[in-house]
Amino acid sequence: MKTNILKTVMMGAAMLAVVSCKNNDDPKKKCEDEILRNHQTGLVAYYKFADGSLNDLSGNGLHGVLNGSVTKTTNANNVADCALRFGGTANDYVKVASNASVNFDGTTPISIVLWFKAEDPGSAGKYQVLFGRGEAGVGCSNIQGDFSLGLYESLKPIFGYNKNNVWDETLMGIDVYDYHLNKGWQNLIAVYDPTATSQWKIYRDGNMSDYMGGLCDIDMTNTGDIYIGRDFKGSIDDIKVYSRALSATEIDFMKSYVSPCCE
Repeated sequence: MKTNILKTVMMGAAMLAVVSCKNNDDPKKKCEDEILRNHQTGLVAYYKFADGSLNDLSGNGLHGVLNGSVTKTTNANNVADCALRFGGTANDYVKVASNASVNFDGTTPISIVLWFKAEDPGSAGKYQVLFGRGEAGVGCSNIQGDFSLGLYESLKPIFGYNKNNVWDETLMGIDVYDYHLNKGWQNLIAVYDPTATSQWKIYRDGNMSDYMGGLCDIDMTNTGDIYIGRDFKGSIDDIKVYSRALSATEIDFMKSYVSPCCE
């Protein structure tokens, strides 16, 4: 009798182990999220788009609403349905309603981290919003609204905040159009640190640029909605916004970290 009970227990344990292994083999089941574990300080908004979810995982409730042609797609880790693909028009975006959590006064540190994969070569004067606060046409040609991280003209990454903007100038001397269209997924990190010598910085795949563009003489309002992917044709994933400047160690980590596809 005891032998049969022992066999039953052992078989049950073996079955649980098999189920556990299968779950661990599924990328969507792995939720060992290093961001929520070790990089949550100052986290204002966090979007992983797992299975198309528009939930903000920061705890601030900045959940998104889909508009237009936005579909689920494969992320930078080649996991299906774990990123969003945008149709490329002014009507294709995810919108987050205006919230005091993203009220920055122009002197507050800010960091934005995301992954993108471009499909449209861009055109003269075109700004493709990856993540920004404010309505289209509010701001200058290279800043949308209060702050924005996007691609300008020839898909050049640009970060604008508090009337200033910094450009990615790490690709000088090559065909930027072809580079971005053929590169696939790329990581972008934008940082404003008022205590630093170079206060505005942008990092593409870890390559830093602090090349400043022209001043945009329009005051911040702290009233606009947040837009993700407006006028952008391509894919976006793993957005993180912080109310502090990321450290060099964190930037080095996040330039290659793709969050697990789960909530």
